[in-house]
Amino acid sequence: MLAEDLDLSIRIRKAGFKARLIQEAYVYHKRRVSLRRFAKQMYMFGTGRIGLKLIYPESLKAVHCLPALFLLGCIFLIICSFFRWWAILPVLAYALALWLSALVETRSLKIACMAVLTSFIQLFSYGYGFIKAYIWEVLLGHGRNVNKELKMRRES
Repeated sequence: MLAEDLDLSIRIRKAGFKARLIQEAYVYHKRRVSLRRFAKQMYMFGTGRIGLKLIYPESLKAVHCLPALFLLGCIFLIICSFFRWWAILPVLAYALALWLSALVETRSLKIACMAVLTSFIQLFSYGYGFIKAYIWEVLLGHGRNVNKELKMRRES
């Protein structure tokens, strides 16, 4: 839940090992049984990305910021739509593109609707977790004490 798989991958690479794709390997992911749990998982992924940034500053890439920018952009466009109705059109166009893509791919109205809902949940939840963790841990300085953690790792 807190980016431990990414942390492990980074530590493996920093130790001089390489990651390889094993075609025959199977990986099973636990799926969330409700939209609320899915939202929480995405939120935790967003906060975990900031935790990784504090330990490995080079691990944060521009692409990791996109869900946060999407969330802020949607909020901005929704607020603007109260003054100019057409400001909401980019959000609606994105939702329509998601819906059409899922409908063509699956030929299911239910899945097409769920694709739109889950896409917004994913982007909003990750973005919110990312923004909240960035403000709290980076800007306000309440984040991990990396030097202390490294010292504790060496001592154990």
